[in-house]
Amino acid sequence: MRIDRAGWPFITGPLLPAVALGATRRRWAVWPFLALSAYMALFFRDPDRRCDTVPPDPDDVVSPPTAW
Repeated sequence: MRIDRAGWPFITGPLLPAVALGATRRRWAVWPFLALSAYMALFFRDPDRRCDTVPPDPDDVVSPPTAW
């Protein structure tokens, strides 16, 4: 699974304070930043979709593609 390019600042942003806090004695404060980074990675995921390469069955309901 890929991560959308627009999401990388939101994923790596919480990691910087996590690294800084990990170097200090406040290691308990690292976990919220790691959890936020993991949530952002899940939010900005870009899964491969079968309907992009294989035409769907006539009975399948799919949403229209977005216009970029």
